[in-house]
Amino acid sequence: MSAAAWASLQAAAGPVSRETFERLVEFETVFQKWNRRINLAAQSTQGDVWRRHILDSAQLARIKP
Repeated sequence: MSAAAWASLQAAAGPVSRETFERLVEFETVFQKWNRRINLAAQSTQGDVWRRHILDSAQLARIKP
């Protein structure tokens, strides 16, 4: 993933370590692999997992107690 992806994650969630970013990149790879097999998310979002699922969820980190 690119520096732009890391920047977008930090914009969505606040400060994020490089290790967390790398784990999320790995998660995206595993998610896409399994999504082809068991339909974890709609096929229409397959090409945009980072924005549609990871960044969308990461926004919640800003409002955690």
